[in-house]
Amino acid sequence: MCNPTAIAVTRFAFQVASAKAEYDDQKRVAALQRQRNEEARKSYNKQYLADLAELDRKRQKELRDVAIKKEATERDVIKDQAKGELKALESGNANVEAVLRDIGFDFKDEFNLFGGKIEDVNTQTLFGYDDAYNAMSANYAKLPTPVVPSKLGLALKIGGSAAGTYGDYKGGKYGEV
Repeated sequence: MCNPTAIAVTRFAFQVASAKAEYDDQKRVAALQRQRNEEARKSYNKQYLADLAELDRKRQKELRDVAIKKEATERDVIKDQAKGELKALESGNANVEAVLRDIGFDFKDEFNLFGGKIEDVNTQTLFGYDDAYNAMSANYAKLPTPVVPSKLGLALKIGGSAAGTYGDYKGGKYGEV
């Protein structure tokens, strides 16, 4: 028959080894979660920068399109003014400025629309920036927090095992003492 003290010590050693293994496993899982979170954050940051770049490309294209339309309209105004000036001079109309003013006045509203379009593009781009940032923030918020095991918890578990094993030993659970 085995010595009750040896049985109690062996049982306590197994409990300590088990608690330490559980603690080490929890530490490994926490470290792995931290690593996954860091990789996810890098991915979210790359996506955020890609979203911003796409918004900038879209904005530049829209601003370029508006600038091209505005330039074409300006050319049309200049051509119409030149035609009006020539017509006024050929017909002997002495009020060339009035003819030119009337032609320019017709296009004034259209030029105001170009300014509004540019403002709309800039405003929509700012909203897009906010949306991209909010998406990145939401992804960050979804990341699980790594749970780091407590050394105090390990010590309490070992102390509890020691007390339990000692009580069992003194109570005669392992045989007569």
